[in-house]
Amino acid sequence: NAPSHIAYYDENLYCRYSNTPYAQWFGFSSQQLVGKHIREIVGEGMFAELGPFLQMVANGEKVNFEGARKHLDGRVRSIEANLTPHVDADGRFSGFYWFFNDITVKVQAQDALQKKSRELETIIETMAEGVAMLDRHDRYVLLNAAGERILDTPREQVVGRVLDEEPWKRTLADGTPVTAAELPLTRLRQGEDRVNGWEIDIHLPDGRCRSLEVNFAALRDAEGRFTGSIATFADITARKFAEQAARLSQERLERALDSSRLALFEVDITTGDVYLSEGWAEIIGDEAGETQTTIKELLEIAHPEEREMILEA
Repeated sequence: NAPSHIAYYDENLYCRYSNTPYAQWFGFSSQQLVGKHIREIVGEGMFAELGPFLQMVANGEKVNFEGARKHLDGRVRSIEANLTPHVDADGRFSGFYWFFNDITVKVQAQDALQKKSRELETIIETMAEGVAMLDRHDRYVLLNAAGERILDTPREQVVGRVLDEEPWKRTLADGTPVTAAELPLTRLRQGEDRVNGWEIDIHLPDGRCRSLEVNFAALRDAEGRFTGSIATFADITARKFAEQAARLSQERLERALDSSRLALFEVDITTGDVYLSEGWAEIIGDEAGETQTTIKELLEIAHPEEREMILEA
């Protein structure tokens, strides 16, 4: 940006020119500044801070710096400044130009953005779910604490690696290997914004297996170009074991019922419908198979001594 505050000082540090914004910054008019020494203009404190920069510019160096000081209005203002040496035809230092801009709004916006970024980092770091972020080359740039725990791998061994360099192997539940190209990231690149509920098994170097449920989301720039992805994941190993145990238990129960030929019934209390097992069909001489009836019809085919028990059930 073009500087809005401009002044020129001679080799003895006396002001020879200033524009109006520069003069007003220090509480003067442009005419009042001309002929004043820089110490008188900026004050003792700022003059001491400028000392090293003034020596550098006197040695012919171009100096850039940023700083913050209390302004005449009592507020702390931030500036972005430049001191540019001026040399005469013989190459001797004859003065310097002082340019600066008020960048308070810019600094405040950067501070606010950094604060939000720190808050977001804290949220991500304390989440119960694992969080991983990858760049557009599928290289890990972030792994949170929960991710380390779920994957049982320090983030130092993950961040910086691409997907195919992970210290674990990926498979589907049936054991089929999953390459990086087969991950849902391809769908994100092709335009999808999210892929949710994707399940995968990871096999750690020590032989342990973890089942994960993963949600993927695309990261895109202002033009909609794919810039990376973020994945959240949960360890569902215990749930998978419980589901498998429930299936096995159900299978054992069904085999036991098939071998025992017990006649079982189930009543839907909302509709009054009764579902009969195959054992009932065998008892009454019908073709094998589950059947549906009503409570009234069930009582009619039941033994008189068992009707009261059916009603109580």
